[in-house]
Amino acid sequence: ADTESAVMVQPVSQTQMINDFSVALQGLATSPERRIELGRQARRRIEEHFRWQHKADFMAGLLDELEQNSS
Repeated sequence: ADTESAVMVQPVSQTQMINDFSVALQGLATSPERRIELGRQARRRIEEHFRWQHKADFMAGLLDELEQNSS
């Protein structure tokens, strides 16, 4: 679970999720430092894992691996 770039809420029940979301939002509302850090880490995560170049590199590596295993 990524707790560096997100606030985790367990999907136990609808009532529990609503309560946990409320607590999480209240915590973020009172902590500008935490909001800034979560934003920074979320941006880093996106740049490292979800940019097109990363996806292209991953696919190229996967195809190379498949080619090596089929020989």
